[in-house]
Amino acid sequence: MAKRLTDVNKWDKLWFRKLNPTQKCFWMYLVDRCNYAGIWEVDFEIAQIYVGEALANDEIREIFKDQYVELGNGSKWFIKDFIRFQYGTLTDSNKMYRSVISVLDSEHFDYTPFMGHISPIDGGKDKDTVKDMVKDKVTVKVKDKERIVKENKEYAEFVHMTEVEHKTLVDKFGKEITEKAIEILDNGKGSKGYKYKSDYRAILSWAIDKAKEDLGKIKKTSNTIQPEPNKYKNDVEGV
Repeated sequence: MAKRLTDVNKWDKLWFRKLNPTQKCFWMYLVDRCNYAGIWEVDFEIAQIYVGEALANDEIREIFKDQYVELGNGSKWFIKDFIRFQYGTLTDSNKMYRSVISVLDSEHFDYTPFMGHISPIDGGKDKDTVKDMVKDKVTVKVKDKERIVKENKEYAEFVHMTEVEHKTLVDKFGKEITEKAIEILDNGKGSKGYKYKSDYRAILSWAIDKAKEDLGKIKKTSNTIQPEPNKYKNDVEGV
């Protein structure tokens, strides 16, 4: 069963509040029954069956004229806010988004003003320019990721993280526990071949707890060891 996000704030919007119950039902039907690119093949006959009330075609078109763009000489509607609301930013790097872009391209209209990553300033740019902007953003993100990886420092033979991550651990758990957790993770990766995308996250997920447990046992053991009483003390004092 397909699922979609729904705008719970629509009930606060003036244009929606002014609709009568039948018109509100039609709008919810519309956003549910359009395809994944926000395009509905206009069929008021079927819509009436689902809504359960008669729909005046001309009246419906007029009431919702600010919410859609007509395609194919009126045979299809593109819901203006659908892409922005359902997907946020469309990028070519996401396979699902590629299929959405492909469907929109096949309709031969300028959909860029309704894409999630378009700002009011960029609204007038053509579609190819927008796609170039998306690719540039993806490239910047990749470079930023590479830069962060290069900043990783070695805190043990098999443990690496950034200075910020290490400081976060020390500030939160203290130097002793942090060093013990690093030692535990280092031994695990070195002897058992553990592999993690992030040593910092691995420490947070389990090594910290193991470090606390081990240090707790050591302290408990040291506290239970008491010096042996001098059994000759009373004899010496009595001499």
